[in-house]
Amino acid sequence: MSKNNKAFNYNEKMLTRLRIQFIVLSMAVVIIMQGFIVYTSVRNTYNKMVSKSDHLVSSIYINILDQKPVKADARYFYIIFDKNNNPKTINVDNISDISEDEALAIYYEAYETGELDGFYNGYRYCIYEKEKRTIAIFVLRSNMIDDVKKTALSLIEGSCVGIGIMLLVLIFASKLIVMPIAKAHRKQKEFITSASHELKTPITVIRADADILLMDDENNEWLADIKKQAENLTTMTNNLVTLARMDER
Repeated sequence: MSKNNKAFNYNEKMLTRLRIQFIVLSMAVVIIMQGFIVYTSVRNTYNKMVSKSDHLVSSIYINILDQKPVKADARYFYIIFDKNNNPKTINVDNISDISEDEALAIYYEAYETGELDGFYNGYRYCIYEKEKRTIAIFVLRSNMIDDVKKTALSLIEGSCVGIGIMLLVLIFASKLIVMPIAKAHRKQKEFITSASHELKTPITVIRADADILLMDDENNEWLADIKKQAENLTTMTNNLVTLARMDER
């Protein structure tokens, strides 16, 4: 294989490597940014849902304490326990598709999680423990939870589409972007190789002439200095050639 073919293959490999590195780095930045946007959007939507649900649970609890009729546009049930933790009141008037036994079972399952508030089985619940009684309130939030999940899914799908489009754009644009870098690198390597070969001949002549002259005048310090500097130039030239070959490998 000729030197020109070797140089061409090397330049193609270097260009491909630069393109891959550029695409990978750019895609990593895009994915991180998209992930942060999706996470922030979903988190804000979730926090709003939790805030609204907690406000509703709190208003129901206050009305229960004040023994006022609860006016809430939601499906819910609540259970009041006495000081011995026995169910005293189980109110399922505002949610018709579960019985008192089912409501009590949901309460015990949620209570076993060890959390006094949170989400369980589509309900936003809060368990208020007082000295004389315990009040557990469960508000059905399954529709809002589904909306949050749909929002998250839509954002993820949109981000995936955007990432795919960005990948295609980078594939087409990367060649144009890294081309100047590859071209500059190729010219630099060619210059080093050419300069090294061009310098070898005059340096060799200088060293040979200095050696011949030193045969007639061994104590001539000027000739000795010329020979020494020529040897230094030879070492530097060899180092340049070695560097260029290492770069190719």
